[in-house]
Amino acid sequence: MSPKFRIGPEDIYDTVHKVFLQTRLPLMKPKSSRSRGAFTLIELLVVIAIIAVLAGILLPVMSTVMKHADSSKCVSNLRQIGMAINSYSGDHAEALPGPLTLAQLPTYNSSSSKGSLPMLLTSYLSIPDGANGGGSSVAANKANVFVCPAYLKQFPKIDGAVYAMNMRQMTSYGQAPWGNSDASGDQQPVRKGVLGTWTENLGGDERPVDLSRTFAMRDTDAQDAQYGGATPSASYSLGKTPFHGDHRNTLFFDFHVAEMPLTDETPSWDPVTGAVNGS
Repeated sequence: MSPKFRIGPEDIYDTVHKVFLQTRLPLMKPKSSRSRGAFTLIELLVVIAIIAVLAGILLPVMSTVMKHADSSKCVSNLRQIGMAINSYSGDHAEALPGPLTLAQLPTYNSSSSKGSLPMLLTSYLSIPDGANGGGSSVAANKANVFVCPAYLKQFPKIDGAVYAMNMRQMTSYGQAPWGNSDASGDQQPVRKGVLGTWTENLGGDERPVDLSRTFAMRDTDAQDAQYGGATPSASYSLGKTPFHGDHRNTLFFDFHVAEMPLTDETPSWDPVTGAVNGS
């Protein structure tokens, strides 16, 4: 009798498994319609839109930050000038520096800067002494501390007045505190102690001037100057509007520095005639 062969479930499983392993095809990865790392058009548009939104938010903020930085630098300049004026007075029998002109430019030299405050404060501000000769053919020195950064952005050549002095007449003395280098014979400046006796007539009454609210020097512009009918080309290069927007940085006669709101100010001078408003 021929031997009998038994085929159990295990045998069937083993046979089928071997056949499957010998005949199966490798798994095929579906072909990608785009290379790895690339963006679709929609994704690019979304990114561009996000960048545009962020730029719209950040640009005004950055502009405001830059304006504040310019104003802060201008305030710092005026503080340094105020300290230099006090040091000058201490070395000159308490006299204020002068006589000065109303409009102060940051450029100066020894023979063509009559009435220049930078010229008088060179040793107190550690700036060049101006001893480079004179005349229009000689390059003038520049006192950076007399340059408001907001002015510099509009007038890189610095060809105009950056700051203006208060040349209002002290009624009891008949002259401005800084004297006047444009006057006949050069009116000399007063001593600091005299400022405390400064009065003005208000409604028929003589009242002391509040030195903490009376500007000694501030950044200037066309609105402050009040051209008086003159064209800008006939006068100094001045900004059309205040450089710091809603205020002018101001050194007061008590020698503190603060932002003076435009609502507290009156136009101070005419850059063509030199006339001082309110004098």
